[in-house]
Amino acid sequence: MNVNIIKGSLVLMSWLILGAGCNLFGGSSPTPESLGGVWFSGNQGETWEGRFAIPMANGVDSLSSVDILAFEQDPKDPAAIYAGTAGNGYFYSYDHGTTWQRPTIEVLRTGAVYTIEVDPRDVCTIYVQKGDRVLKSTTCGRTFDKEVYLETSTDERLSAMTLDWYNPQILWLGTSDGDLLRSIDGGGTWAPMYRLRDAIVDIEISQDDSRTILLSTNRNGYFRSTDGGLTWTDMEEAIKEFNKADNIYDIQQSKDGKVMLMASAFGLLKSTDRGASWTKVPLVSASGEVRVRAVAISSTDNQTYYYATANAFYSSDNGGAAWDPKSLPSTRAGNALLVDSVNGDEVFLGLLTLAE
Repeated sequence: MNVNIIKGSLVLMSWLILGAGCNLFGGSSPTPESLGGVWFSGNQGETWEGRFAIPMANGVDSLSSVDILAFEQDPKDPAAIYAGTAGNGYFYSYDHGTTWQRPTIEVLRTGAVYTIEVDPRDVCTIYVQKGDRVLKSTTCGRTFDKEVYLETSTDERLSAMTLDWYNPQILWLGTSDGDLLRSIDGGGTWAPMYRLRDAIVDIEISQDDSRTILLSTNRNGYFRSTDGGLTWTDMEEAIKEFNKADNIYDIQQSKDGKVMLMASAFGLLKSTDRGASWTKVPLVSASGEVRVRAVAISSTDNQTYYYATANAFYSSDNGGAAWDPKSLPSTRAGNALLVDSVNGDEVFLGLLTLAE
Protein backbone atom coordinates (compact mmCIF):
# COMPACT_ATOMS: atom_id res chain seq x y z
CA MET A 1 0.00 0.00 0.00
CA ASN A 2 1.18 3.54 -0.73
CA VAL A 3 2.90 5.07 2.32
CA ASN A 4 1.11 8.41 1.88
CA ILE A 5 -2.25 6.62 1.88
CA ILE A 6 -1.32 4.98 5.17
CA LYS A 7 -0.30 8.34 6.64
CA GLY A 8 -3.48 9.97 5.44
CA SER A 9 -5.51 7.22 7.06
CA LEU A 10 -3.71 7.74 10.36
CA VAL A 11 -4.38 11.48 10.29
CA LEU A 12 -8.04 10.87 9.49
CA MET A 13 -8.29 8.29 12.28
CA SER A 14 -6.89 10.79 14.79
CA TRP A 15 -9.38 13.39 13.52
CA LEU A 16 -12.32 11.04 13.91
CA ILE A 17 -11.27 10.04 17.41
CA LEU A 18 -10.60 13.58 18.62
CA GLY A 19 -13.45 15.34 16.87
CA ALA A 20 -13.58 18.85 15.45
CA GLY A 21 -14.90 20.68 18.50
CA CYS A 22 -13.19 23.00 20.93
CA ASN A 23 -10.14 21.89 22.86
CA LEU A 24 -8.54 22.51 26.23
CA PHE A 25 -6.25 25.21 24.88
CA GLY A 26 -8.87 27.47 23.34
CA GLY A 27 -10.26 27.89 19.83
CA SER A 28 -11.32 25.23 17.40
CA SER A 29 -9.40 22.01 16.88
CA PRO A 30 -7.04 22.01 13.88
CA THR A 31 -8.07 20.48 10.58
CA PRO A 32 -6.83 16.94 9.81
CA GLU A 33 -4.10 18.34 7.58
CA SER A 34 -2.74 20.75 10.22
CA LEU A 35 -2.63 18.67 13.38
CA GLY A 36 0.24 19.49 15.74
CA GLY A 37 1.29 17.80 18.94
CA VAL A 38 3.33 14.60 19.32
CA TRP A 39 3.60 11.91 16.64
CA PHE A 40 5.11 8.45 16.98
CA SER A 41 6.67 6.09 14.46
CA GLY A 42 7.83 2.57 15.22
CA ASN A 43 9.44 2.09 11.81
CA GLN A 44 11.86 4.99 11.24
CA GLY A 45 9.16 7.35 9.98
CA GLU A 46 7.56 5.11 7.39
CA THR A 47 4.21 5.60 9.14
CA TRP A 48 3.09 7.95 11.92
CA GLU A 49 0.39 7.91 14.55
CA GLY A 50 -0.70 10.94 16.55
CA ARG A 51 -0.26 10.57 20.29
CA PHE A 52 -2.52 13.31 21.60
CA ALA A 53 -4.71 11.89 24.39
CA ILE A 54 -4.94 13.82 27.67
CA PRO A 55 -7.24 11.89 30.03
CA MET A 56 -9.40 14.24 32.10
CA ALA A 57 -11.95 13.68 34.85
CA ASN A 58 -14.69 14.66 32.40
CA GLY A 59 -13.34 12.90 29.31
CA VAL A 60 -10.30 12.91 27.02
CA ASP A 61 -8.72 16.10 25.70
CA SER A 62 -6.12 16.49 22.97
CA LEU A 63 -2.59 17.69 22.26
CA SER A 64 -3.44 18.06 18.58
CA SER A 65 -3.42 21.88 18.61
CA VAL A 66 -0.18 22.25 20.59
CA ASP A 67 3.22 23.25 19.14
CA ILE A 68 6.18 21.19 20.40
CA LEU A 69 9.62 22.65 21.15
CA ALA A 70 11.52 19.86 22.91
CA PHE A 71 11.52 16.29 24.22
CA GLU A 72 13.20 14.50 27.10
CA GLN A 73 13.15 10.80 27.97
CA ASP A 74 13.77 9.54 31.47
CA PRO A 75 17.28 7.99 31.46
CA LYS A 76 16.13 5.10 33.68
CA ASP A 77 12.52 4.64 32.58
CA PRO A 78 11.94 4.77 28.78
CA ALA A 79 8.18 4.89 29.35
CA ALA A 80 8.52 8.36 30.92
CA ILE A 81 8.66 11.12 28.31
CA TYR A 82 8.42 14.90 28.64
CA ALA A 83 7.40 17.43 25.97
CA GLY A 84 8.01 21.17 26.15
CA THR A 85 5.58 23.34 24.19
CA ALA A 86 5.59 26.80 22.62
CA GLY A 87 2.71 28.17 24.66
CA ASN A 88 1.22 25.57 26.98
CA GLY A 89 4.03 24.74 29.38
CA TYR A 90 5.08 21.12 29.42
CA PHE A 91 3.40 17.72 29.37
CA TYR A 92 4.57 14.35 30.62
CA SER A 93 3.71 10.75 29.83
CA TYR A 94 4.34 7.61 31.86
CA ASP A 95 3.16 5.21 29.15
CA HIS A 96 5.58 5.96 26.30
CA GLY A 97 3.54 8.84 24.93
CA THR A 98 0.23 6.99 24.64
CA THR A 99 -1.42 9.44 27.05
CA TRP A 100 -0.24 12.75 28.49
CA GLN A 101 -0.63 14.69 31.73
CA ARG A 102 -0.03 18.29 32.82
CA PRO A 103 1.80 19.57 35.90
CA THR A 104 -0.41 21.04 38.62
CA ILE A 105 1.69 24.16 39.17
CA GLU A 106 0.17 26.94 37.07
CA VAL A 107 3.42 28.55 35.90
CA LEU A 108 4.29 25.30 34.10
CA ARG A 109 0.94 25.06 32.32
CA THR A 110 1.49 28.23 30.27
CA GLY A 111 4.21 29.83 28.16
CA ALA A 112 7.16 28.27 26.36
CA VAL A 113 9.23 25.46 27.85
CA TYR A 114 12.48 25.12 25.93
CA THR A 115 14.37 22.39 27.80
CA ILE A 116 13.61 19.65 30.32
CA GLU A 117 16.37 17.69 32.05
CA VAL A 118 15.93 14.59 34.24
CA ASP A 119 18.62 13.60 36.73
CA PRO A 120 20.02 10.22 35.56
CA ARG A 121 20.67 9.15 39.16
CA ASP A 122 17.47 10.43 40.72
CA VAL A 123 14.55 10.38 38.28
CA CYS A 124 12.39 12.39 40.67
CA THR A 125 14.71 15.38 40.17
CA ILE A 126 13.58 17.38 37.13
CA TYR A 127 14.76 20.75 35.78
CA VAL A 128 12.58 22.87 33.50
CA GLN A 129 13.81 25.89 31.54
CA LYS A 130 10.99 28.34 30.97
CA GLY A 131 11.72 31.76 29.53
CA ASP A 132 13.63 33.70 32.16
CA ARG A 133 13.83 31.00 34.83
CA VAL A 134 14.71 27.45 35.78
CA LEU A 135 12.37 25.46 37.98
CA LYS A 136 13.36 22.31 39.87
CA SER A 137 11.39 19.44 41.29
CA THR A 138 12.72 16.75 43.63
CA THR A 139 9.28 15.15 44.00
CA CYS A 140 8.76 13.71 40.50
CA GLY A 141 7.00 16.90 39.39
CA ARG A 142 4.46 17.11 42.22
CA THR A 143 6.05 20.31 43.55
CA PHE A 144 8.59 22.76 42.11
CA ASP A 145 11.07 25.32 43.39
CA LYS A 146 10.06 28.23 41.16
CA GLU A 147 13.31 30.17 41.29
CA VAL A 148 16.32 27.87 41.10
CA TYR A 149 17.52 30.51 38.65
CA LEU A 150 15.74 33.73 37.68
CA GLU A 151 17.10 36.07 35.00
CA THR A 152 16.38 39.60 36.19
CA SER A 153 17.66 41.48 33.13
CA THR A 154 14.79 42.43 30.84
CA ASP A 155 17.10 42.36 27.81
CA GLU A 156 18.39 38.85 28.40
CA ARG A 157 16.74 35.43 28.45
CA LEU A 158 17.84 31.87 29.02
CA SER A 159 18.59 30.18 25.71
CA ALA A 160 20.18 26.83 26.63
CA MET A 161 20.37 24.40 29.55
CA THR A 162 21.99 21.02 30.10
CA LEU A 163 22.69 18.66 32.99
CA ASP A 164 26.02 16.89 33.41
CA TRP A 165 25.30 13.15 33.09
CA TYR A 166 28.48 12.20 34.96
CA ASN A 167 27.85 14.54 37.89
CA PRO A 168 24.16 15.58 37.91
CA GLN A 169 24.86 18.21 40.55
CA ILE A 170 26.41 20.26 37.73
CA LEU A 171 23.94 22.29 35.69
CA TRP A 172 24.86 24.62 32.82
CA LEU A 173 22.90 27.62 31.55
CA GLY A 174 23.43 29.80 28.47
CA THR A 175 21.82 33.16 27.79
CA SER A 176 20.82 35.21 24.77
CA ASP A 177 23.62 37.68 25.59
CA GLY A 178 26.28 34.96 25.54
CA ASP A 179 26.74 34.40 29.27
CA LEU A 180 27.62 30.86 30.37
CA LEU A 181 26.68 29.99 33.96
CA ARG A 182 27.35 26.89 36.04
CA SER A 183 25.93 25.47 39.23
CA ILE A 184 27.80 22.69 41.04
CA ASP A 185 25.15 22.16 43.71
CA GLY A 186 22.01 21.34 41.74
CA GLY A 187 21.03 24.95 41.14
CA GLY A 188 21.64 26.18 44.68
CA THR A 189 24.28 28.70 43.64
CA TRP A 190 25.57 29.96 40.29
CA ALA A 191 28.85 31.24 38.92
CA PRO A 192 29.75 32.86 35.58
CA MET A 193 32.10 30.64 33.58
CA TYR A 194 32.53 32.30 30.18
CA ARG A 195 31.28 35.21 28.09
CA LEU A 196 30.65 35.05 24.34
CA ARG A 197 29.68 37.70 21.82
CA ASP A 198 26.54 35.92 20.70
CA ALA A 199 23.51 34.00 21.92
CA ILE A 200 24.26 30.50 23.20
CA VAL A 201 21.94 28.08 21.38
CA ASP A 202 23.22 24.71 22.62
CA ILE A 203 25.42 23.21 25.34
CA GLU A 204 26.45 19.64 24.51
CA ILE A 205 28.35 17.48 27.00
CA SER A 206 30.07 14.52 25.34
CA GLN A 207 28.59 11.15 26.30
CA ASP A 208 32.05 9.71 25.68
CA ASP A 209 33.92 12.07 28.03
CA SER A 210 32.00 14.54 30.21
CA ARG A 211 35.02 16.83 30.38
CA THR A 212 34.43 17.69 26.71
CA ILE A 213 31.74 20.34 26.22
CA LEU A 214 30.63 22.08 23.04
CA LEU A 215 29.14 25.55 23.29
CA SER A 216 27.25 26.59 20.14
CA THR A 217 26.24 30.10 19.10
CA ASN A 218 23.85 31.69 16.67
CA ARG A 219 26.42 33.46 14.49
CA ASN A 220 29.92 32.78 15.78
CA GLY A 221 30.35 29.02 15.49
CA TYR A 222 31.16 26.93 18.53
CA PHE A 223 33.61 26.80 21.39
CA ARG A 224 35.07 23.63 22.93
CA SER A 225 36.34 22.73 26.37
CA THR A 226 38.19 19.53 27.26
CA ASP A 227 38.61 20.29 30.96
CA GLY A 228 35.03 20.46 32.16
CA GLY A 229 34.48 24.10 31.18
CA LEU A 230 37.45 25.70 32.91
CA THR A 231 39.00 26.84 29.60
CA TRP A 232 37.53 27.24 26.13
CA THR A 233 38.84 27.19 22.56
CA ASP A 234 37.25 29.01 19.63
CA MET A 235 36.78 26.26 17.00
CA GLU A 236 36.46 28.57 13.99
CA GLU A 237 39.15 26.67 12.08
CA ALA A 238 37.26 23.38 12.39
CA ILE A 239 34.30 24.62 10.34
CA LYS A 240 35.69 27.50 8.26
CA GLU A 241 35.49 25.51 4.99
CA PHE A 242 31.73 25.00 5.39
CA ASN A 243 29.84 28.11 4.32
CA LYS A 244 27.51 29.50 7.02
CA ALA A 245 28.32 26.65 9.42
CA ASP A 246 29.01 29.28 12.10
CA ASN A 247 25.23 29.77 12.31
CA ILE A 248 24.45 26.69 14.42
CA TYR A 249 20.98 25.43 15.24
CA ASP A 250 21.68 22.27 17.21
CA ILE A 251 24.21 19.53 18.00
CA GLN A 252 23.13 15.98 18.81
CA GLN A 253 25.22 12.89 19.56
CA SER A 254 24.98 9.13 19.66
CA LYS A 255 24.22 7.31 22.88
CA ASP A 256 27.90 6.46 23.36
CA GLY A 257 29.15 9.88 22.25
CA LYS A 258 31.20 8.44 19.39
CA VAL A 259 29.30 10.41 16.73
CA MET A 260 28.06 14.01 16.76
CA LEU A 261 25.82 15.69 14.20
CA MET A 262 25.73 19.46 13.83
CA ALA A 263 22.77 21.19 12.18
CA SER A 264 23.64 24.64 10.90
CA ALA A 265 22.85 27.06 8.08
CA PHE A 266 25.33 25.02 6.02
CA GLY A 267 23.39 21.79 6.48
CA LEU A 268 24.66 18.73 8.38
CA LEU A 269 28.18 18.03 9.63
CA LYS A 270 29.50 14.93 11.40
CA SER A 271 32.25 14.53 13.99
CA THR A 272 33.78 11.31 15.31
CA ASP A 273 36.32 12.98 17.62
CA ARG A 274 34.06 14.80 20.12
CA GLY A 275 33.78 17.91 18.00
CA ALA A 276 37.45 18.47 17.25
CA SER A 277 36.86 18.17 13.48
CA TRP A 278 33.91 17.80 11.10
CA THR A 279 33.01 16.32 7.73
CA LYS A 280 30.10 17.10 5.44
CA VAL A 281 27.03 14.88 5.49
CA PRO A 282 25.37 15.05 2.04
CA LEU A 283 21.67 15.90 2.15
CA VAL A 284 18.84 15.41 -0.33
CA SER A 285 18.85 19.16 -0.99
CA ALA A 286 22.00 21.13 -1.61
CA SER A 287 23.74 22.41 1.50
CA GLY A 288 22.12 25.55 2.86
CA GLU A 289 19.00 25.34 0.71
CA VAL A 290 16.75 23.82 3.38
CA ARG A 291 16.94 24.38 7.11
CA VAL A 292 17.44 21.25 9.20
CA ARG A 293 15.08 21.92 12.10
CA ALA A 294 15.78 18.75 14.12
CA VAL A 295 18.36 15.97 13.98
CA ALA A 296 18.85 12.69 15.85
CA ILE A 297 20.94 9.52 15.88
CA SER A 298 19.59 6.04 16.52
CA SER A 299 20.17 4.78 20.04
CA THR A 300 21.16 1.34 18.75
CA ASP A 301 23.06 2.09 15.52
CA ASN A 302 25.55 4.92 15.09
CA GLN A 303 25.05 4.78 11.32
CA THR A 304 21.30 5.49 11.41
CA TYR A 305 20.41 9.19 11.34
CA TYR A 306 17.19 11.18 11.19
CA TYR A 307 16.43 14.79 10.40
CA ALA A 308 13.33 16.91 9.91
CA THR A 309 12.66 20.07 7.95
CA ALA A 310 9.60 22.26 7.59
CA ASN A 311 8.19 19.91 4.97
CA ALA A 312 9.71 16.43 5.28
CA PHE A 313 11.32 13.75 7.44
CA TYR A 314 14.47 11.89 6.36
CA SER A 315 16.20 8.74 7.52
CA SER A 316 19.53 7.15 6.61
CA ASP A 317 20.88 3.75 7.63
CA ASN A 318 24.34 4.23 6.12
CA GLY A 319 25.77 7.21 7.95
CA GLY A 320 24.11 9.80 5.72
CA ALA A 321 25.49 8.48 2.42
CA ALA A 322 21.89 8.16 1.19
CA TRP A 323 18.58 9.38 2.58
CA ASP A 324 15.03 8.08 2.43
CA PRO A 325 12.64 11.07 2.29
CA LYS A 326 9.17 10.78 3.79
CA SER A 327 6.21 13.11 4.12
CA LEU A 328 5.40 14.70 7.44
CA PRO A 329 2.05 13.69 8.95
CA SER A 330 0.86 17.33 8.93
CA THR A 331 1.38 20.67 7.24
CA ARG A 332 3.12 21.91 10.39
CA ALA A 333 6.91 21.88 10.45
CA GLY A 334 9.03 19.14 11.96
CA ASN A 335 10.67 20.78 14.96
CA ALA A 336 11.77 18.23 17.58
CA LEU A 337 12.93 14.62 17.45
CA LEU A 338 13.39 11.98 20.13
CA VAL A 339 14.73 8.50 19.39
CA ASP A 340 13.69 5.90 21.95
CA SER A 341 16.64 4.96 24.15
CA VAL A 342 15.95 1.22 23.80
CA ASN A 343 14.58 0.82 20.25
CA GLY A 344 16.41 2.96 17.72
CA ASP A 345 13.66 2.51 15.12
CA GLU A 346 11.11 4.27 17.35
CA VAL A 347 10.96 8.03 16.81
CA PHE A 348 8.88 10.77 18.41
CA LEU A 349 8.27 13.85 16.25
CA GLY A 350 7.15 17.24 17.55
CA LEU A 351 5.47 19.64 15.14
CA LEU A 352 5.43 23.44 15.17
CA THR A 353 3.44 26.17 13.44
CA LEU A 354 5.92 28.46 11.70
CA ALA A 355 5.38 32.20 11.74
CA GLU A 356 4.38 33.55 8.34
